[in-house]
Amino acid sequence: MGCFGSRTDSRRKGLTDDWTGCEFAFNVGSISTLDGCSPLDKIVIKFRREGTDVEVIGLNQASATLVDKFAIHDKDGADDLLLDH
Repeated sequence: MGCFGSRTDSRRKGLTDDWTGCEFAFNVGSISTLDGCSPLDKIVIKFRREGTDVEVIGLNQASATLVDKFAIHDKDGADDLLLDH
C-alpha cells in the first residue's frame, strides 16, 4: 500500500507533517472476500478523520466490485457509520 500510519505516528517518528494525501495502491494485492472491506474502511476513514485525502487505486475488477457493493468508506455519511475504537 502507498502509506500506513497517522499524522500522530509521523510526528512521533520526527517526520514532517506537511503531507496532505495518501494512496492505497493494490497493484499486487487484492480484496478477495467481504472480510477485506472492513479493514479498508477503517483505514480510509481514520485517515480522512485526521484530514488526509485518501485515494484507493489499482483494484482489479473483482476487488472493485466487492468494494463498490460492500465497503462504506466511499458512501455518504461513512464517518458516522464507522465508530472509533
